[in-house]
Amino acid sequence: MTGPGPLVRWVLLLASSLTVMAGSIITPALPAIGGHFSDSADWLIPLVLTLPALVIALVAPFVGTLADRFGRRRLLLLSLAIYGVGGTVGAFTQTLSLLLVSRAILGVGVAGIMSVSTTLIGDYFSGAERQRLIGLQGTFMALGGVVFLTLGGALAELGWRGPFIVYLVALLLLPLAAWKLFEPDRSGEQHSPEGKVPPKTPLLRIAGVYGLGFFSMMSFYIMPTQFPFLVLEKTGRTNFWVGLAIGLATLAAAFMGLAYGKLRARPPYTIVQSVAFAGMGLGFMLMFMAETYTGLVVACIVGGLGGGLMLPNLNMWLMELAPTAVRGRVMGGYSSVFFLGQFVSPLAAAPVVMLLSLNAVFLVWAFGLWVVSTLLVLVTVLRR
Repeated sequence: MTGPGPLVRWVLLLASSLTVMAGSIITPALPAIGGHFSDSADWLIPLVLTLPALVIALVAPFVGTLADRFGRRRLLLLSLAIYGVGGTVGAFTQTLSLLLVSRAILGVGVAGIMSVSTTLIGDYFSGAERQRLIGLQGTFMALGGVVFLTLGGALAELGWRGPFIVYLVALLLLPLAAWKLFEPDRSGEQHSPEGKVPPKTPLLRIAGVYGLGFFSMMSFYIMPTQFPFLVLEKTGRTNFWVGLAIGLATLAAAFMGLAYGKLRARPPYTIVQSVAFAGMGLGFMLMFMAETYTGLVVACIVGGLGGGLMLPNLNMWLMELAPTAVRGRVMGGYSSVFFLGQFVSPLAAAPVVMLLSLNAVFLVWAFGLWVVSTLLVLVTVLRR
């Protein structure tokens, strides 16, 4: 078995870019989808967007277990195929029920790609190179959101079925993945009887990172789910202007992913995560205070910088905690809480909107992020 070459890195990074915004690719076409299926119940239409995240949260732990038991390369190839077919078939469905089934299938594919691509980075690489690739993974996830959402918006001009064609990218990547990826050497793993977790697995610390991951994604998704309405409320601007602000925030997040390898050289993971939460909290506070579009854009960029540091740090943290034998299961569980946070985010914000105001959501979340940031600093000091 030869070591991983440059194409292996590209395959894993491109696969990662397909994940986080997979459900949102069809966002520009959602009003048209609602119009086409106007005889269906109103509450079913948003499920077209959110159902993949819920399915990912439910199946990701099982995907990780399968990866550990039956092979990671094989499962990633299968997941790419499921992603491509489940996503693209939405362009040809004639009923809303079949469309929702296809979105659920897409969720299964995303769960596999996210869990296994990150696991393989941990299997193939170590040390500084692993750290650099985890940072690049965050960058590719952010840039994937920009590229695929832009493509989805352009194809939506052709009709509501257009954005579903974007999912074909997974099928184009599949032959390259089959050619270049190899099953990692796991002969030196510490196995446990009946597939049990190895005795030295730090379960409590892993659970703590899971909790931070859930809170991180729930906070991160406040931006795409609530910020467009805030821009409309404060400035009257929509569509292009909202897309521009979120696009700049995504580019800021991509920049932080590129810089993560150097930023993580010395501080402990708790301090890096504390800085990330503090930065995102500052962005949310600036959004609460802003009265102009320019102020909102600056706030969005600041929040994006925090988010871009947050996601690769959690991945790298888990990579160090998880023994090789259960790395697939650990990353599968993380994918589950990650997307559960995405699904819960608008539900958690709704009571604040109803009881206070839309603007108050950003104030409440800013304080919440700063409280968790402070707690992480205290934990670090007490441990030392």
